[in-house]
Parts: sequence; structure tokens; C-alpha cells
Amino acid sequence: MSTNDRNNTTQVKPAEAEPKGIPQPNHVRSVALLEAATRAPQEAETKLDPFRDEFPHKNMDELIVEPTDRRNFIGIMSAGMVLAGSATLSGCLRKPREKILPYTKRPEDVIPGKPRYFATAAQLTGTVVGLLVESQEGRPTKIEGNPRHPNSLGSTDAFTQASVLDLYDPARVSSPRVEGKKLPFSHMEKKLERLAVELKKTRGEGLAVVTRDLRSPVLMQLLQQLKRTHPKAKIYRHDSAYPANTLAGMAMVGEKGKRPVYDLGRADRILTLDHDFLGLEGDVLRNARHYTWRRRISSEKDTMNRLYAVEPTFSLTGSNADHRLRLAPSQIGSFLADLLGYIHSTGVNAPAGSGPLLDQLKRAYLERANGLPYRRWLKPLAKDLLAHRRRALVLVGERLAPRVHALGHLLNTILESYTRTVSLMPSAELPADGDIVDLAREITAQRVKTVCMLGVNPVYDAPADLNVARLLSTVPKTIALSLLDNETTKVAKWVVPQSHYLETWGELVATDGTQTIQQPLIAPLYSSFSEIELLARLLDLKARDGHKLVRGRWAKLYKDPEYLRITWRRSLHDGVKRARLKATAPTFSWDKVGAAWGKRPPAPTPQKLELVFAQDPSVYDGRMSTNSWLQETPDPITKLTWDNALLVGVATAKRLELENEALVEIQSTAKGAHT
Repeated sequence: MSTNDRNNTTQVKPAEAEPKGIPQPNHVRSVALLEAATRAPQEAETKLDPFRDEFPHKNMDELIVEPTDRRNFIGIMSAGMVLAGSATLSGCLRKPREKILPYTKRPEDVIPGKPRYFATAAQLTGTVVGLLVESQEGRPTKIEGNPRHPNSLGSTDAFTQASVLDLYDPARVSSPRVEGKKLPFSHMEKKLERLAVELKKTRGEGLAVVTRDLRSPVLMQLLQQLKRTHPKAKIYRHDSAYPANTLAGMAMVGEKGKRPVYDLGRADRILTLDHDFLGLEGDVLRNARHYTWRRRISSEKDTMNRLYAVEPTFSLTGSNADHRLRLAPSQIGSFLADLLGYIHSTGVNAPAGSGPLLDQLKRAYLERANGLPYRRWLKPLAKDLLAHRRRALVLVGERLAPRVHALGHLLNTILESYTRTVSLMPSAELPADGDIVDLAREITAQRVKTVCMLGVNPVYDAPADLNVARLLSTVPKTIALSLLDNETTKVAKWVVPQSHYLETWGELVATDGTQTIQQPLIAPLYSSFSEIELLARLLDLKARDGHKLVRGRWAKLYKDPEYLRITWRRSLHDGVKRARLKATAPTFSWDKVGAAWGKRPPAPTPQKLELVFAQDPSVYDGRMSTNSWLQETPDPITKLTWDNALLVGVATAKRLELENEALVEIQSTAKGAHT
């Protein structure tokens, strides 16, 4: 996100000394350091500590005999293989005898060495992806996209490909814990049963459930049931992938409960405003596939689309743009407002009810037109977009404020894009009483007695000034459902193992309404619960396992048993249920937008920089940081692995006397903003 509070000052300066307690990488960080190591090896050795552990699992120390680094380890293993090969060739080493036994009765349709494929779905980030998972004799080994699913179209992203590694991660939570002590899984089930009885008596008083933005109809059904049977309980949403600004922008123009779904395959002209639709934002796989379809030329009659990108940092979308403009985050909204003001000054008809707003934007544009740094962009861009009405599309990124999204809807309305290149679909939102900030306020007021965290890690990714770890320590009972040991499981009083999505039943729905049954490919490696199974126990339901919960919801939708059987089996086989939501024609109201644009934010200055926090293509918001496959994946722009960096413009770096790959210190007047 961008820092748009102009009362806060952000300063970047070279660090005077490397801070204590920060582990340094065990590789050469720069060309200068490499040259220093060549000239003075003894001096360089004091700067490079070759015995630092770069792997994320700190609970695996008992497996390490001698401390070594990754590069030395690979060298030792290579040498060991050479020596082993030499010994095998030169000696008469006899392999030990090991007996193998065939199946007493081979399972039906299982042929050793021949993989089988099963359709399922996952939501690891902000989008639902349909999958085909390869299974080798009952073990998931490879994940690909489901060609029948509209959100994947046969493709997958790096997060989904690497998620199979998390299934076999030895650092998984393998057994329940209470106050740090392990206990049998059956004992944890009894504790949850007693807790369910207590919650039923108090009607959920003091209960706070924290969940991520999971587009699961069965999870929504259980949360709604929780609100009915436990009216005093509260539900909080905590997920960096939740499109809060997008939905707030829809509400500002009178379309609350809707979210835009784009069709880039039908767009001839595309304008993105800090929206990385080829990288990490929105339904990336579908948008990327549709966009690239329009870049292919197979005959003389074919035409390509054209992409304009306005963004503060270099993204995958910006790298593929035909025209790219770099702007500070606070100025992108002003760019869009001035573009609308210029379009209105050319005499284009205003949509119903938008006249006063466009007049306001036109006056503001004319007052400052001569001093605009992007003035040369406005005329050709407006002309190109207007020349391709009904085939143009404007996308506004999640990091931008709701009022910028509102202007994006206005421009799409002028371009007659709705129901053609963009549609408004009902947004299946989980019921929520607030976010992590609201929960912190309730805990501070001592109104929370039990916090149940479903697959979230707020101690790690909540705002630092909330100090969630300290707040949770004041709550009498904290329950963390987690796949891996993390910062939150270290604080929680109860820790419950979470099932991997390849081990459990579930249900997910894409943005266009396509449903997918999430079916398991392997029995749980450890006794564990999914989110819906834990909620079912808190509600004291008779149907508690995932299969019964999902099948039970479908049984309510399809009353005919034979139709239910056929539909269920077909949906499991295909991985999709074409229950598409119907796009609705928008009825926008522009009354609230004009007041939001009464004052423009000032441009950044050398004394007041703007800092942008972006999701990472390898570890996302940090939730994938324990996956070594993703850590090894180079950043598509910077090519960094196992590391993070502050990206600074060349002019700013020269002014601040910063060198490439130098350690810097960031200070801000904002509370807690210092690193």
C-alpha cells in the first residue's frame, strides 16, 4: 500500500552500521564486496559469515550435524556423489538386501508408475484457481491448471505449483498443543466439545472468530449459522488479499455488494492505474490468458490490443505495456481526474447524474493544465480510448483509494464498457463485523474472552502498531488453527493442526460464480481439521467432517436424490459446476464522489517521499515464506531470491548518496514506521 498521509514524513538514508540482530546473507551481496574478497581475503572473511542458516525452518536444528551454508552444502554433496561413484566403480560394494511385497489386492484402477488425475480447487491468494492434481499411487506429486475452469484455463501460478511442498513439510503442526504441551487429538476434540457447550450457554458472548477472505459457500453458511445461534459472537476478516478499496469504491457509487469482473479478451484498448493484472492482482491467470490471446497475430485481418500503464513501481503489467507512465501513488488519482476533466472539456456527453462531478473535474483541470507533468499524455490517451468505445477498459488497482475507483467506474461508463469488457457480479462476502483493527479495539476494551483464528497469522502480518502478540496474551483463551508453526502459534494457548487443501473436502466459488468441489487426494498425514470442520465443532453440529458438510449443502440445493447424485459425480469429475452468476446492468450514483474530490493530494517532495508496500511474487504477503521452492524463485523484475529490497529511483538514489545493494535505514513520522 502507499503512504498517502501527507502529515507523515518518510526519509531514506544509508545505514551508519549494520544493525545488531539482523542476520546477514551468506552470499556475496555486491560486485564491490566480491572485489574486496579477491583483494583481501582475510578482511572479506570478517564481512561474510559462511555459517549462517538461510533456511526458514528453525525447528530443524536437530537434523543439522555441522553448521554449513547452502553453497557449501551443494559443493559437499557434489563431491560426495563423485566419491561415491568412484567407490562403486572401483570396489565391490554389495547393496543391502531389502524385501519388497506386492499388493495383496491391488486397488482398482491403480497401475504402479501410471499417474491418475483429480480435479479440485485452491484459493491461496486472492483468486480461486481450478486444478488438476497428479497422484502417484495415492500421493499428490504435481499440480496443473484445469482447462475447464474459467479462472485457470489450464494454467497455474507459482504459489499453487509450490503448494504441494507444504503438504509434505516436516515443520507442519503435527499434534494439538495446549499451553505449549502436546496432547492426543482425541483430547483436543473433547476440549472443543466442552467449549461448544459453554458458547451455546452464553450465546457466543466474548467469542471472536478471525478468518481470511475465503470464497467458500459452505464456510459462509456455517458463519451465518454461527451468527444466528450465537448472536453475541463476532466475526473478523483478516486478509491482505481482500479487495477492501475495490468494494468501498463500488459502494461509493451506489453498487454495494458488487465487484467488477474483467474480460480482457474483448478489449482493444486497456488503461491500468496501478493494477498489476499480469502479476498478482485479481484473477491473474484468466486475465493473462485473455490478454495474450489478443496479442497474437495469425492473419492480416487480426489486430492487437494496446496497453497503457500508469504505475509507481515497475510491474509485470508495466513491463508488457505499449505505453508506460511512472507516477507517485498519490498522483495517480489526480491523473485520472484530469483525464476525465479533459474528456469533458471536449464536449463528450456525460452519463446521467454525473454532470456536476464532471464540471468540477473540468474546472480543476483547466486551472492546473499548464503545470501538469503528464499533460502530453492526456490528449492522445483520451482520443484513443474514445475511438474504441465499447471495446475499451479501465482497471484501477487495489492500492488506490476508493474515490479513485469511483472515477474509474465513471470513465468505464463514458466508454460504454459495462456488460462488454467489464461486468458487475454479486460479491459473495463472508459475514464480518470488522477487521483486525476492530478486533484489537475489542480486546483492549476487555470484551473478548475467546479468539478463534482460522488459518490466519495476525501476529506476523497485522499492523505493527497494534502489537497483536501482546493483545492476544491478555485474552483468556486463544485458539490457532494452523498448517505450520508460525508467530501466532507461539502465542496462542490452544494450537490445532490444520488440514492441507489436498487433504480435505471443501467448496470454492470463482468471481463469475463457477463452483468447484474441493476434494482430497490423500488422507490427512496428521490428525487435523479444516476451517469448516473446526467451525462445525464449535457449533456442535452432528455433521462434522468436510464431506458431510459439503454434501449436505448440495442436498439442500438439489432435492431430487438422483439429480444430486449425477450432478455431484459430474462436478467432481469435471472440477466445475456452471452455476454462473448473472451480470447486472449498473445503476450508478455519483453524488458522493464529488465531495471526495474536493481537495487534491500534494505531490511528493525530496523531504516527503512516498513508500509503497507491494506483495511479493515469491512469498506474497509472507504467508509463503516457509516454502523453499518459492524462496528459490527469482523475482521476475529484480531477479532476487531469498531476499527483499528497497527499490529507489536513480535520481533519488543519487541525491541520497545510496549505492546499489547497500543497507539503508528508513524512518517515518508515522507511528511504528522505522526499519
